[in-house]
Amino acid sequence: MRNQTRVCNCIAFHNFNYADINWRAWHEYCLSIFAKHNVIPNQVLVRGLHYGNSSKPKGLKAGLNKLEKFNFEGIEALDYSLKEEGAEDVDNVIMSIYISSRTKNPHSSKAVFCIDEKLEPFIQSNFEDLAAGFFNAAKVRYGYYYNRMLKDDASSYMFGGHISYLNPEEKRRFKIWSHAFIHEKYKTGDLRDIYKLNFLSREHLVRDIRHTDQQSSSTPITLESLINSSPVHGELKQLREGFWSWYVPDEYIESVRNALIPSGIILCV
Repeated sequence: MRNQTRVCNCIAFHNFNYADINWRAWHEYCLSIFAKHNVIPNQVLVRGLHYGNSSKPKGLKAGLNKLEKFNFEGIEALDYSLKEEGAEDVDNVIMSIYISSRTKNPHSSKAVFCIDEKLEPFIQSNFEDLAAGFFNAAKVRYGYYYNRMLKDDASSYMFGGHISYLNPEEKRRFKIWSHAFIHEKYKTGDLRDIYKLNFLSREHLVRDIRHTDQQSSSTPITLESLINSSPVHGELKQLREGFWSWYVPDEYIESVRNALIPSGIILCV
Protein backbone atom coordinates (compact mmCIF):
# COMPACT_ATOMS: atom_id res chain seq x y z
CA MET A 1 0.00 0.00 0.00
CA ARG A 2 1.34 3.41 -0.98
CA ASN A 3 2.29 5.63 1.97
CA GLN A 4 -0.66 7.91 2.78
CA THR A 5 1.18 10.68 4.61
CA ARG A 6 4.51 11.22 2.86
CA VAL A 7 5.03 14.41 0.88
CA CYS A 8 7.58 14.48 -1.95
CA ASN A 9 9.61 17.40 -3.23
CA CYS A 10 10.17 16.94 -6.95
CA ILE A 11 11.77 18.50 -10.02
CA ALA A 12 10.55 17.61 -13.50
CA PHE A 13 12.60 18.27 -16.63
CA HIS A 14 11.57 18.31 -20.28
CA ASN A 15 13.10 18.99 -23.66
CA PHE A 16 16.73 17.88 -23.72
CA ASN A 17 19.02 16.12 -26.16
CA TYR A 18 18.50 12.54 -25.09
CA ALA A 19 20.84 11.11 -27.73
CA ASP A 20 23.86 12.96 -26.35
CA ILE A 21 23.58 11.72 -22.76
CA ASN A 22 26.64 9.93 -21.43
CA TRP A 23 24.80 7.15 -19.63
CA ARG A 24 27.69 6.04 -17.47
CA ALA A 25 28.17 9.62 -16.31
CA TRP A 26 24.42 9.89 -15.73
CA HIS A 27 24.54 6.71 -13.65
CA GLU A 28 27.36 8.08 -11.52
CA TYR A 29 25.56 11.39 -11.08
CA CYS A 30 22.38 9.66 -9.91
CA LEU A 31 24.27 7.54 -7.39
CA SER A 32 26.03 10.66 -6.11
CA ILE A 33 22.65 12.23 -5.29
CA PHE A 34 21.67 9.19 -3.25
CA ALA A 35 25.08 9.18 -1.56
CA LYS A 36 24.65 12.83 -0.58
CA HIS A 37 21.75 11.68 1.59
CA ASN A 38 23.67 8.64 2.91
CA VAL A 39 21.42 6.16 1.12
CA ILE A 40 21.69 3.92 -1.93
CA PRO A 41 18.94 2.88 -4.36
CA ASN A 42 17.57 -0.61 -3.84
CA GLN A 43 15.84 -0.88 -7.21
CA VAL A 44 16.78 -0.21 -10.82
CA LEU A 45 14.32 -0.20 -13.70
CA VAL A 46 15.80 -0.09 -17.20
CA ARG A 47 14.07 -0.35 -20.57
CA GLY A 48 15.50 -0.29 -24.05
CA LEU A 49 17.06 -2.21 -26.91
CA HIS A 50 18.90 -4.78 -24.77
CA TYR A 51 16.72 -4.63 -21.68
CA GLY A 52 13.14 -5.28 -22.80
CA ASN A 53 10.14 -3.22 -21.71
CA SER A 54 9.25 -4.80 -18.39
CA SER A 55 7.81 -2.49 -15.75
CA LYS A 56 9.19 -4.69 -12.97
CA PRO A 57 12.36 -3.24 -11.39
CA LYS A 58 15.43 -5.27 -10.50
CA GLY A 59 17.53 -5.15 -7.38
CA LEU A 60 20.47 -2.76 -7.51
CA LYS A 61 23.13 -5.41 -8.15
CA ALA A 62 21.14 -7.18 -10.88
CA GLY A 63 20.23 -3.89 -12.53
CA LEU A 64 23.82 -2.65 -12.56
CA ASN A 65 25.09 -5.98 -13.90
CA LYS A 66 22.65 -5.67 -16.81
CA LEU A 67 23.75 -2.11 -17.55
CA GLU A 68 27.42 -3.09 -17.40
CA LYS A 69 26.83 -6.10 -19.64
CA PHE A 70 25.65 -3.82 -22.44
CA ASN A 71 28.01 -0.97 -21.58
CA PHE A 72 25.11 1.37 -20.72
CA GLU A 73 24.00 1.39 -24.37
CA GLY A 74 20.51 1.24 -25.90
CA ILE A 75 18.75 2.80 -22.90
CA GLU A 76 15.27 4.28 -23.39
CA ALA A 77 14.24 4.63 -19.74
CA LEU A 78 16.21 4.39 -16.51
CA ASP A 79 14.90 4.66 -12.96
CA TYR A 80 16.84 4.46 -9.71
CA SER A 81 14.71 4.28 -6.58
CA LEU A 82 14.84 3.66 -2.85
CA LYS A 83 11.63 2.27 -1.40
CA GLU A 84 10.62 1.69 2.20
CA GLU A 85 12.03 -1.46 3.78
CA GLY A 86 9.44 -4.21 3.50
CA ALA A 87 7.11 -2.13 1.31
CA GLU A 88 5.30 -4.13 -1.34
CA ASP A 89 4.28 -1.19 -3.50
CA VAL A 90 7.10 -0.43 -5.94
CA ASP A 91 5.93 3.20 -6.00
CA ASN A 92 6.24 3.57 -2.23
CA VAL A 93 9.54 5.36 -2.67
CA ILE A 94 11.67 7.49 -0.42
CA MET A 95 13.71 8.80 -3.34
CA SER A 96 13.74 8.21 -7.10
CA ILE A 97 15.36 9.54 -10.27
CA TYR A 98 13.70 8.65 -13.56
CA ILE A 99 14.55 9.58 -17.14
CA SER A 100 13.00 8.45 -20.42
CA SER A 101 12.42 9.14 -24.09
CA ARG A 102 11.02 6.70 -26.63
CA THR A 103 11.00 8.95 -29.66
CA LYS A 104 13.55 10.95 -31.59
CA ASN A 105 11.72 14.18 -30.73
CA PRO A 106 13.77 15.94 -28.01
CA HIS A 107 10.62 17.72 -26.81
CA SER A 108 9.32 14.39 -25.53
CA SER A 109 12.37 13.63 -23.39
CA LYS A 110 11.67 13.85 -19.67
CA ALA A 111 13.20 13.26 -16.26
CA VAL A 112 11.97 13.59 -12.70
CA PHE A 113 13.62 13.64 -9.29
CA CYS A 114 11.40 12.92 -6.25
CA ILE A 115 12.45 12.78 -2.63
CA ASP A 116 10.74 12.60 0.76
CA GLU A 117 10.56 16.20 2.01
CA LYS A 118 11.83 15.04 5.42
CA LEU A 119 15.02 13.92 3.70
CA GLU A 120 15.27 17.00 1.45
CA PRO A 121 13.09 19.93 2.59
CA PHE A 122 12.64 22.73 0.10
CA ILE A 123 15.65 25.03 0.11
CA GLN A 124 15.89 27.05 -3.07
CA SER A 125 19.66 26.81 -3.48
CA ASN A 126 19.66 23.02 -2.97
CA PHE A 127 17.11 22.43 -5.71
CA GLU A 128 18.92 24.86 -7.99
CA ASP A 129 22.08 22.82 -7.47
CA LEU A 130 20.18 19.64 -8.39
CA ALA A 131 18.83 21.29 -11.53
CA ALA A 132 22.30 22.51 -12.49
CA GLY A 133 23.57 18.94 -12.16
CA PHE A 134 20.79 17.67 -14.45
CA PHE A 135 21.70 20.40 -16.93
CA ASN A 136 25.35 19.34 -16.89
CA ALA A 137 24.33 15.77 -17.68
CA ALA A 138 21.56 16.31 -20.21
CA LYS A 139 21.44 20.02 -21.18
CA VAL A 140 17.79 20.28 -20.15
CA ARG A 141 15.89 23.27 -21.54
CA TYR A 142 12.88 23.38 -19.24
CA GLY A 143 11.95 22.25 -15.76
CA TYR A 144 10.04 23.08 -12.61
CA TYR A 145 9.83 22.23 -8.91
CA TYR A 146 6.62 20.86 -7.43
CA ASN A 147 5.45 19.38 -4.14
CA ARG A 148 2.98 16.49 -4.06
CA MET A 149 1.67 13.73 -1.80
CA LEU A 150 3.21 10.35 -2.59
CA LYS A 151 -0.26 8.78 -2.43
CA ASP A 152 -1.20 11.00 -5.40
CA ASP A 153 1.53 9.35 -7.50
CA ALA A 154 3.99 12.22 -7.20
CA SER A 155 6.35 11.21 -10.01
CA SER A 156 3.58 10.87 -12.61
CA TYR A 157 2.85 14.60 -12.40
CA MET A 158 5.69 15.04 -14.89
CA PHE A 159 3.49 13.40 -17.54
CA GLY A 160 0.45 15.41 -16.48
CA GLY A 161 -0.57 13.39 -13.44
CA HIS A 162 -2.10 9.98 -12.79
CA ILE A 163 -5.71 10.76 -13.66
CA SER A 164 -7.10 8.68 -10.77
CA TYR A 165 -5.61 11.11 -8.26
CA LEU A 166 -6.59 14.41 -9.90
CA ASN A 167 -9.42 16.80 -9.15
CA PRO A 168 -11.52 18.08 -12.12
CA GLU A 169 -9.36 21.17 -12.74
CA GLU A 170 -6.16 19.12 -12.60
CA LYS A 171 -7.67 16.60 -15.03
CA ARG A 172 -8.41 19.38 -17.49
CA ARG A 173 -4.85 20.68 -17.29
CA PHE A 174 -3.51 17.12 -17.46
CA LYS A 175 -5.11 16.63 -20.87
CA ILE A 176 -3.64 19.88 -22.17
CA TRP A 177 -0.12 18.96 -21.02
CA SER A 178 -0.16 15.36 -22.25
CA HIS A 179 -1.68 16.39 -25.60
CA ALA A 180 0.97 19.08 -26.03
CA PHE A 181 3.51 16.30 -26.60
CA ILE A 182 1.24 13.79 -28.32
CA HIS A 183 0.25 16.37 -30.93
CA GLU A 184 3.62 18.18 -30.87
CA LYS A 185 2.11 21.49 -29.78
CA TYR A 186 4.85 22.12 -27.24
CA LYS A 187 7.81 24.19 -28.43
CA THR A 188 10.96 25.32 -26.68
CA GLY A 189 10.13 28.48 -24.75
CA ASP A 190 6.66 27.36 -23.65
CA LEU A 191 5.76 26.99 -19.97
CA ARG A 192 3.54 24.29 -18.53
CA ASP A 193 2.44 26.65 -15.75
CA ILE A 194 3.99 28.94 -13.14
CA TYR A 195 5.70 27.21 -10.22
CA LYS A 196 7.63 28.27 -7.16
CA LEU A 197 10.85 27.36 -8.96
CA ASN A 198 11.05 27.30 -12.77
CA PHE A 199 14.08 26.34 -14.87
CA LEU A 200 14.36 28.20 -18.15
CA SER A 201 16.37 28.42 -21.35
CA ARG A 202 17.21 31.49 -23.42
CA GLU A 203 14.12 30.79 -25.55
CA HIS A 204 11.95 31.41 -22.50
CA LEU A 205 13.63 34.66 -21.55
CA VAL A 206 13.24 36.24 -25.00
CA ARG A 207 9.57 35.31 -25.39
CA ASP A 208 7.28 38.26 -26.08
CA ILE A 209 4.82 38.31 -23.20
CA ARG A 210 2.45 40.91 -24.64
CA HIS A 211 -1.05 39.83 -25.66
CA THR A 212 -0.96 37.53 -28.69
CA ASP A 213 -2.75 40.19 -30.77
CA GLN A 214 0.11 42.64 -30.18
CA GLN A 215 3.11 40.40 -30.68
CA SER A 216 3.60 41.11 -34.38
CA SER A 217 4.05 44.85 -33.89
CA SER A 218 6.73 47.13 -32.43
CA THR A 219 9.31 46.16 -29.82
CA PRO A 220 8.53 43.03 -27.77
CA ILE A 221 8.32 42.95 -23.99
CA THR A 222 10.33 39.90 -23.00
CA LEU A 223 9.78 37.53 -20.12
CA GLU A 224 13.24 38.44 -18.84
CA SER A 225 12.39 42.14 -18.73
CA LEU A 226 9.12 41.44 -16.94
CA ILE A 227 10.79 39.31 -14.26
CA ASN A 228 13.48 41.91 -13.65
CA SER A 229 11.01 44.82 -13.53
CA SER A 230 9.65 44.11 -10.04
CA PRO A 231 10.22 41.82 -7.03
CA VAL A 232 6.58 40.70 -7.29
CA HIS A 233 7.54 38.98 -10.56
CA GLY A 234 10.10 36.80 -8.83
CA GLU A 235 13.86 36.43 -9.03
CA LEU A 236 15.93 35.33 -12.03
CA LYS A 237 19.29 33.63 -11.49
CA GLN A 238 21.69 32.19 -14.06
CA LEU A 239 22.80 28.69 -13.04
CA ARG A 240 24.79 27.74 -16.14
CA GLU A 241 25.44 29.19 -19.57
CA GLY A 242 22.01 29.07 -21.23
CA PHE A 243 20.18 27.89 -18.09
CA TRP A 244 18.36 29.95 -15.45
CA SER A 245 16.21 29.51 -12.37
CA TRP A 246 13.16 31.70 -11.84
CA TYR A 247 11.92 31.76 -8.26
CA VAL A 248 8.35 32.98 -7.71
CA PRO A 249 7.17 33.25 -4.08
CA ASP A 250 3.94 31.38 -3.41
CA GLU A 251 1.97 34.56 -2.78
CA TYR A 252 2.80 35.91 -6.26
CA ILE A 253 2.30 32.78 -8.38
CA GLU A 254 -1.34 33.46 -9.23
CA SER A 255 -0.79 37.11 -10.19
CA VAL A 256 2.22 36.24 -12.36
CA ARG A 257 0.22 33.46 -14.01
CA ASN A 258 -2.70 35.78 -14.76
CA ALA A 259 -0.35 38.40 -16.20
CA LEU A 260 1.23 35.88 -18.61
CA ILE A 261 -1.84 33.94 -19.77
CA PRO A 262 -2.78 36.44 -22.55
CA SER A 263 0.66 36.01 -24.15
CA GLY A 264 0.19 32.30 -24.86
CA ILE A 265 3.43 31.31 -23.14
CA ILE A 266 1.55 29.16 -20.58
CA LEU A 267 0.04 26.02 -22.09
CA CYS A 268 -2.08 24.70 -19.22
CA VAL A 269 -4.75 27.39 -18.93
